[in-house]
This record gives sequence, C-alpha cells and structure tokens, in this order.
Amino acid sequence: MKESKIFARVAVALVSVTLCTVAVGQQHATPQDVVAKVRDAASILSKTGDVAQFQQKQGPWVWADTYIFIQDCDKKTIAAHPIKPEQVGQPLSSIKDAKSGNGIFPEG
Repeated sequence: MKESKIFARVAVALVSVTLCTVAVGQQHATPQDVVAKVRDAASILSKTGDVAQFQQKQGPWVWADTYIFIQDCDKKTIAAHPIKPEQVGQPLSSIKDAKSGNGIFPEG
C-alpha cells in the first residue's frame, strides 16, 4: 500500500472517532479513553493497512458509547464503518447529519 494512503488513513483515524447512541452498555467513554483508542487504532492501521477489523460491530473499535470508523482520504470515501456498513464505499459528500440533513464533511 502506498505510504500516502497509509498516512491518509492514519490521519483520518485520528480525527474519525464518532460518539454514537449504540446500546453497547451504559458506560460512557472518557476523552482519555477516546484518545488512547484512536492512538491504538492509528498504530495498528499504519502497520497493517487492514480496515476489515474496523467493520466489526462486536470488535475492539466499538466500546462504551463510542466507535471508530475509517475514511479513505485519497478516494474520499468511507473505508470502514462498524455501525453503518452500508456507508462503506460511499462518497464522504453523501454523508448527512441526521438532524439537519446537511453534509458533515467539508467539500474539497
């Protein structure tokens, strides 16, 4: 895999932590938990390039009330999503905020 793609995925992993309302438990992730998980995810992703592990609803990247999904910055698509697998391969511009209906990713 090209270094630019790995870098793009790692960079996105660092900013692509999303809080969700998944009923995984009554726990809430702390900011420290989120930072630690994102660092772990970025490290693993940069070493393996394997996004499949980020598509598992019962995997290590879904915990408490939080999950990590991955974007492919080169292709401008969702590369892995554990909660909404139907979004994988979709352009980032097609992802809308559930409340406002506005796109949640900047164009460009």
